[in-house]
Amino acid sequence: MTYRILLLGDSQQRDLYPLSTLKVSLDRLLLDSINLIASFDIFQQVMTGFRPHLVILNHQKGKRNLDISRWVKNQGGLTAIQFTEGRPNTVGQMKWLTDFPPELCDLCLCWSKEVRSNLHPSINSEVVGFPRLP
Repeated sequence: MTYRILLLGDSQQRDLYPLSTLKVSLDRLLLDSINLIASFDIFQQVMTGFRPHLVILNHQKGKRNLDISRWVKNQGGLTAIQFTEGRPNTVGQMKWLTDFPPELCDLCLCWSKEVRSNLHPSINSEVVGFPRLP
């Protein structure tokens, strides 16, 4: 089966490198998948035309990302998170990053065991590190 995977990021370039790195990895691992990076600005158009099985978001904060996750889940899709910016340096920042509704996340791709240990126990997660320059 060919899986359609949508990687969403801000139209500003800060998400582009981490999402591109993840896309290259997905292209290598899932040869039959079609992986697309798109901006949040055109989310509805991409969802309608591309109809992804999985949507990967940069975080689960804010109304926009939470609304997108709810919409994807209501359409029968899966959601994942790949944090793309800002390493939490304090306990407060870590709590903020990892505190989101667990029912809206099917998989969290974590930078470290520390991030993973702060997630809600019901969230499936894997420690994958952070995308680095080749």
